[in-house]
Amino acid sequence: MRSAAVLLASALVLAACSAEETGADDPRTAVDTYLAAMNDQDEPALTKVLNEAHRDQAASHLSDRGGSALAVESVDITQDFGPMFANAHVKGAHADGSRYDERIVVSKIDGRWYVALPGPIRVPPGGKPTSAVTR
Repeated sequence: MRSAAVLLASALVLAACSAEETGADDPRTAVDTYLAAMNDQDEPALTKVLNEAHRDQAASHLSDRGGSALAVESVDITQDFGPMFANAHVKGAHADGSRYDERIVVSKIDGRWYVALPGPIRVPPGGKPTSAVTR
């Protein structure tokens, strides 16, 4: 009986360790992961760092904006709205010489940091819609 309990506990620990973690440990890592995924056109890496409401947009976001050989010159991260949100102001240049200047919003959800894509937010299936005023 005891060996079965030890075996079950070991299996649970192994399963927990092998599950792929999403998000990042801190805002800077989330932004760096986002930028690397965009440069490398790495959809799985991008999907892991996006918040749940944006994960289904990873492929189209990469298609529209990824793979431009961005050379990052500066990343300024501020947390003006409390400990759960961060804003990153990223500046750099694309391989073609065009300038890159983007503000990236990062939020902390369940202890992990996630990037929000610009534009309208899609509510995931079964997700909670945002409040809105209708007339």
